[in-house]
Amino acid sequence: MKCSFVDCVNPELPTLYPCSVCEREVHHLCSNDLDNIAVHFCSASCEFTWKSKTGATSSNTEPAVFEIVGWASGSSRRQQASQSSDSTVTEPEEISSSQSSLESFSDHTSQVDAYGIPAEIHHYRQLGKWDQVWNIAHVLSTPYATGTDDDAERFTHVCVLCALRLTSHPNASEDAWEGALRKFNHTSNVKDHLVAKHGSHPIGKAEASKRVKRARRQLEDAFDQGSESLTDDTSVMTHSAKGF
Repeated sequence: MKCSFVDCVNPELPTLYPCSVCEREVHHLCSNDLDNIAVHFCSASCEFTWKSKTGATSSNTEPAVFEIVGWASGSSRRQQASQSSDSTVTEPEEISSSQSSLESFSDHTSQVDAYGIPAEIHHYRQLGKWDQVWNIAHVLSTPYATGTDDDAERFTHVCVLCALRLTSHPNASEDAWEGALRKFNHTSNVKDHLVAKHGSHPIGKAEASKRVKRARRQLEDAFDQGSESLTDDTSVMTHSAKGF
């Protein structure tokens, strides 16, 4: 089955989900609402239709709601984090089995979420970060160390794009997702990662385009300043020559 998103950049990914409006198959990463894994949209029009029906519109008075991914069985899989913001992200109360964020794989001994990350690893879109790159760089509720050594590096974030690609391979090991662990201190760190590792993704492509335009402007400004300086030097030399 082919992803119905017209600008799909992940044709190699095998897992597809039904659009929450028209039920056409779409990759989660191609969905128009990455920060809400309970719903999927194959187009902007379907996203608008769903939000119009469910009342998921912007509000300055309602708290922002984000889903924390990966709660283990027996505990709540949802946690609402409220903070004053310019927008509100909501999700349906009930999640159908076809849209569950947890999937069981026969060759895995534990459950994993939609990104292939173990269910016991809690990660979510960081509050207070409004740049869209944070839809992809999730913060871990608890720092994660890949080694048993006391001085082992502890990671604070996970790139869900990296996790999905690493775990989508047929022979991927259970700990393949650990290759997606990162430490992001600033938004610029996330952007650097997206440009370097995910340049074909719409968000990474947009950031790379911004950087190219910025570099072009800087070169043009430097050229203009150099031209002005050369013009000034020529004028001084001409004036000096006339004095002899």
